Amino acid sequence: MMNGGVTFGSRDGKNLEIEAEITDQNIFIFDETELCTEEMKTRIDKIAVFFREQLGLVEGLSSAVCGYLLKLDKIKQTYFEEKDKWQRMSVRNTIASVKFCSDESVR
Repeated sequence: MMNGGVTFGSRDGKNLEIEAEITDQNIFIFDETELCTEEMKTRIDKIAVFFREQLGLVEGLSSAVCGYLLKLDKIKQTYFEEKDKWQRMSVRNTIASVKFCSDESVR
């Protein structure tokens, strides 16, 4: 956040606090409620093969990854096609980050 990045994360804990601070228009939150398209299922199957082959993991992958991939597509679209919006989001994330820096939380 402090380095000018736009926040991207799951709908939990600190991300919800950040979202409350900067509004849902300035953060990318993904969750498991988003519906998978056939294209998404194909992408998830490819990811599952990697996890199974490399790490032996695959349980519960599809529902969490679907929301992640859908939001990742939105991030790419915003970054490449809506530069002004991306810059506003970045500035708002950076300004709001002071509340979440370690200096503030130690006080």
